[in-house]
Amino acid sequence: DAFEKIAMAKVATSAFEGQAFGYLRKGDGVSFDRARLIYEAKARALGLADSDYTPPTPRSFVLPGESGIATLGMMIDTLVAGGYASEHDALIARKLAVVLSGGAGGHTHAVTEEEMLELEREVFISLAGEPKSQERMEHMLMKNKPLRN
Repeated sequence: DAFEKIAMAKVATSAFEGQAFGYLRKGDGVSFDRARLIYEAKARALGLADSDYTPPTPRSFVLPGESGIATLGMMIDTLVAGGYASEHDALIARKLAVVLSGGAGGHTHAVTEEEMLELEREVFISLAGEPKSQERMEHMLMKNKPLRN
């Protein structure tokens, strides 16, 4: 479900919808006034600093590797065959599958948050070089809705 929402660029139209989709946690701050966004973010950051906030200990995840990539790949093939995803949707989804599966490193293995972030950066940079991805980013910035190309 999460993979499909991300891969198919399911966009939340509000913070509450974002929570329902699992993009935001129940405790995440929500600002209802765009003009107060910076003020509220700064107040929250200062509150954390004053409370001697310590970030959580970095975690690691046991991820499926190649078998996860293959399983998600079958889902992607089904979406394309059914006309629910374009070839570019499939390209994005396959790269997402690599990240969510912990990379193409064989069988089930532990992956740190830092390794996940590095995979995500590599995939983003790769996709940012794709003309169709650039069209999608420009369209989202100009029209505030996803482009299906």
